[in-house]
This record gives sequence, C-alpha cells and structure tokens, in this order.
Amino acid sequence: MKQKHFYMGAIDKKTNEYVFPLHATKDNEYSCPICKNDIIFKSGKINRKHFSHKKQSNCSYYNNPSESQIHKDAKRLMKKMLDDKQKLMIWRNCKCCGDDIEVLNMVKYNDKMVCREEFSFNHNSNKRIADVVLLDDDNINFIFEIFKTHRTDEINRPSDKWCEIDAEDLIINTMEETNRNDCDEIEIECVRNILCDDCEKNNKIMREMEQHRLKLKEIEKERYRKWRAEWEMGTEEQDRKREREEQEREEREAVERERQDAIWERERIEKERNRKVWADWELGAKEREEKMKNSFWDIKKKEEYKKDWNDWKNREGKYRIK
Repeated sequence: MKQKHFYMGAIDKKTNEYVFPLHATKDNEYSCPICKNDIIFKSGKINRKHFSHKKQSNCSYYNNPSESQIHKDAKRLMKKMLDDKQKLMIWRNCKCCGDDIEVLNMVKYNDKMVCREEFSFNHNSNKRIADVVLLDDDNINFIFEIFKTHRTDEINRPSDKWCEIDAEDLIINTMEETNRNDCDEIEIECVRNILCDDCEKNNKIMREMEQHRLKLKEIEKERYRKWRAEWEMGTEEQDRKREREEQEREEREAVERERQDAIWERERIEKERNRKVWADWELGAKEREEKMKNSFWDIKKKEEYKKDWNDWKNREGKYRIK
C-alpha cells in the first residue's frame, strides 16, 4: 500500500534554512533534516507541493513523522507566519453547543513586535514556557500553544491572551491553503475547551443543582445515622433532640429552596426586562415613523394652501385692472 506523504519541511542546501513545501521552489536543492540525505521536491497539477525521500531511503520523516516532529514543525510554521507578519484570524466555537462562533484575536502587528519560540515567563508565581509567543516591546501580546497529544492546563496561562492550536490541522490546512479566506487572512481554530455565555450559565446552574442534590443526600445520610443512634439508645431526651434537629433540617431546606427560587426569579425578571426594552424600542420606532409621515402631509397641505391663495390673488388683481 502506498504511504501518504505529510507536509514536513526541509533544509535548503544553499541557505541552510528550514523551508516548508509551500515556500519551496524547484530551482533549489533540499535535504532531510533527520537523515541529511537529498530529497525530492514535488509540485504538480495533481498532488500539492511536498517533499519526498528517494525510493531507497528508510527514513520516515515525510511518510510517518513522530508526534514530537509534527509538534516541532507546527511551531516552526507558526513562528514563520508571525515573522512574515501574515494576516491571522484566531477563532473558536463553543465546545458544548458548537454554534456560537467567536473571533478570539485579529493579530495586528507593529514595528516593535517580535516572535519568540520556547519563551519563558512567570504566571501565578511559577515559571512557564510558551511554544510560540508574540512580544510587543518585551511584553507578551499573545501566546500560541501548539499541541499534538497533551493539552495545556487553563490555570497555567493568562485567561484572555492565549490560544491552543492542533499541530496537525495547522500544518495540513496551511500547506493546502484551505484556511485562507476571501480577505487573504489565515483562519486558525483555537481548540480550548471554552463555552459560550449561555452554555456556561446553564452549566453553572446544573452544577449548583448537583451540589444541592449531593448536599441534601449527605444531610439525609447524617440524619439517618443520628436517627439510628438515637433509636438504639431509646431515650425520651434523644427523641426530643431528634425532633429539634429535624425541624432545623427543614428550616435549612426551606432557606435553600428560597435561595434557589430567588435565582430563578432574577433570571425571569432579567428576561422580562429585556423583552420590555425591545418592545419599547419597536414602539418608539413606529411612533417616529408615524410622526415623519404626518410631517410630510402637513408640508404638502401648506404648499397646496399657498398655491390656492396665489391663484385667488391673481384672479382678484385681474378683475381690478379691468
């Protein structure tokens, strides 16, 4: 079975620089960065641009690269796009509903910006290392984390200044130019596990309800344990104590129910307020439209009255001359 090629880069033998297939030409000679042997640059009408070993080579860099090699190549590609100041649009969608698309960042360059690979910085009093970072006058402008298998923990990065990119998707989509839009921007998907506002709100409510359920379950267990102990003791004092604790439990549950009802009531009031604001706006728009219409007819009537008055004056003057 014929092995499928992968869009890994090569070393330009003239400049000794790492070159990706999309930027290579047939005029130059290239070598494999792993085995150092000469390779073939293929660019035709059927297959897209890619590098390939000669048939007698046992190196699998272009047919079956390792995860670390793909990760390293994706970092190189991300750094080259930033060094070349290409137009990048970082976007993401909700990982719950999948419909709420959000543009996370439109990379805007200036003369002081530089790109660094494997950049060290401090966050939450700990030293962290970013795959690729865009610096603006030595300050972090944005962080690009590349992953193949292991993702980055959210707590290890600033909440609003970083994105996580799938290494294999970045290489394939960029080399095949399927991520370039009509505005000549390269669209890159952020795969962070971020939810939209609605899903985050629903999840928060579900978590609160689950915590409340577990709390009630724990209270019920504790109540049963105490009841069992009191039943075994069989004294009147313990019976009265049990009644008091039962009453306290009911009071706590009543307070919890009131709190939950208050949460739902606040949400209902917010929805009603938004509905009224929208209705008032629509009513105001209709009134403005009616007012403009009446003003138009008032002006038209005044012009007709003025024309009739001039005609009457002309007729009266004509009769007086005679």
